[in-house]
Amino acid sequence: MVTAYALAFGSLLLPGGRLADLLGRKVTFLTGLAGFAGVSAIGGASVNFAITEFQEAKTVVHAIPPLQG
Repeated sequence: MVTAYALAFGSLLLPGGRLADLLGRKVTFLTGLAGFAGVSAIGGASVNFAITEFQEAKTVVHAIPPLQG
């Protein structure tokens, strides 16, 4: 995971600086902030979704007596 973060950071650092030169620092910062917030929200929702699916599967297993083991 650390390697993926470092690769993404390193590969986007120079193009991000160029965009900041062309569009302005404030616009580039706010765009990056909005993108980060959006991706974080998607990641948070996927974790909750996985936990919800696990709880539903666990409930179904407990509802069927032969599968309780």
